[in-house]
Amino acid sequence: MTNRTQQEPPANLQHWLVRLQDHRTRHAARKALLACGPAAADAVLRFAQNPDVKENALWAALSLLSEWKWQPAVPLLVKLLPAPGLHAEMHRALNTITGANLDDNPDSWNQWLNPQAAATATDPAGATPPLDAAAPLPEDAPAAFALMRQALDGTGVGLSWEGGYALMRCPAENERSQQVLALFQERDEPPASQAGITFYTECGAATPAASDILTRRNVTVRFGKFQVGRNAAGAECVMLQAFLPAARITVERLRDMVPTLAQDADSFEYEMTHADVV
Repeated sequence: MTNRTQQEPPANLQHWLVRLQDHRTRHAARKALLACGPAAADAVLRFAQNPDVKENALWAALSLLSEWKWQPAVPLLVKLLPAPGLHAEMHRALNTITGANLDDNPDSWNQWLNPQAAATATDPAGATPPLDAAAPLPEDAPAAFALMRQALDGTGVGLSWEGGYALMRCPAENERSQQVLALFQERDEPPASQAGITFYTECGAATPAASDILTRRNVTVRFGKFQVGRNAAGAECVMLQAFLPAARITVERLRDMVPTLAQDADSFEYEMTHADVV
């Protein structure tokens, strides 16, 4: 395992990171960055976390982190593991860095990264209790809540029924977490709404800097849309909102959608605030 180093990064580091984006200079840039050693790892990881980086440049950056066996890169590698164009390289890099020798199933790595059993053993009072998918539903909970509980069972996501909505506390990167709310509409009530689930997750205060991030992130977000709204306290904030129609509510869709919403919102929040706010 490569530990963090106190070495200063090379002065020409940014020069080579820019050239990593260009296919004509990528080979030379990767070679130069590799020669810098782990002193360049933090900067290369920040480069890889930029959602605007092209896939080939991202592959080159992550292969460097794998060469250095840079442990702080593991959460990003796990997040990128499902990407078709990166899957094989991410799997190889994860096993190289961690020595875990797990299969290429993203669920295996998410469980390895956020082991619920370990959290319960080290902090029984603070750990999220495991979901019981077979437990009776709360009396006022909709039928779709049972599917949500089944979908999130074993994922490390905390789920509770708050008498009108579902509250989820989702693990995110680097020991952060993200809160997601779900409102259930059980029947069509035209023209205002249709049956389904509306998800909300806050990303922090709506600052002037947020508008540029919001526009850029909405190009790549998988589910829903980032927008400015007001939270329960009436404060203006950025939130990620998504709607899942009743006809598309399945265990598989919920298992994919909820953690993805949380990760996208947490990533936006961290870029904007560099903190774990919500």
